[in-house]
This record gives sequence, C-alpha cells and structure tokens, in this order.
Amino acid sequence: YCSLFLYCPDSSLLKCWLSVGKVRKEVRISSDQQGYLGRTNFCRLDSCLEPDDSILLSLEIVEAQGSSSEALVHKVPAETPKNAKMGQLQSSSRPCEERQSQAGEAAISSVMRLQQTPANRVLEDV
Repeated sequence: YCSLFLYCPDSSLLKCWLSVGKVRKEVRISSDQQGYLGRTNFCRLDSCLEPDDSILLSLEIVEAQGSSSEALVHKVPAETPKNAKMGQLQSSSRPCEERQSQAGEAAISSVMRLQQTPANRVLEDV
C-alpha cells in the first residue's frame, strides 16, 4: 500500500481531491494547528505504477481558506475625537486589555485577524 500526505499551515481550511494513478479520494481539513492532510493506505502501490515505473500524483483543490492573526499594541488616545459625541462612541464587543508599555505609557493590546477566501463564482457568458 502507499500513503499520500500534504503539509498544511495553521488556521487553514482545505477541501480537495488527491489522486494516485487512477485512484481518487476526497480529503478535508480545518484546523487551528498546522499538520498533515492525507490518507494512509491510499491504494495498492502496484495498481498505480505506470509502465515506465513512475507514479502520477495530482491535487485538485475544491476550496481553500487561510487566516492569520497578529498581536498588536496601540497607544491609548489622550482624548476622544473632537467630532464625535460621547453617546455616539461604540464600545467593542471584546474588551481590550489595557497595560503599561515599556516606556511607561498606557497601551491597549489587541489582535488583528485576516481571513482570505477566494471567490466561488466564475465568469459566465451571457
């Protein structure tokens, strides 16, 4: 038997088809940790060998998403914006952690997340 695996980074989602020779299997992974994606005992090795002793491997990606996050530190504003009234300011749904920076100034810790998802729609002739 042969096995086929791909390495996937953390915070990724991958739906794909793996092929070894003429054998094709669907594989899905969605995780917050990096790891391997694939199948053990994918197929019998002798059934996928070509006459010239080569093996054709293919990957057909159906859906792929990736996201990343980065920790940030911002300075606390000295005063509220001049053109916004106190009642118009919106509070965040997640509380920010306020702490002292290395220089002794107050700072706000936050996390920025970015998710990339390719469009599922394709161009159509009309």
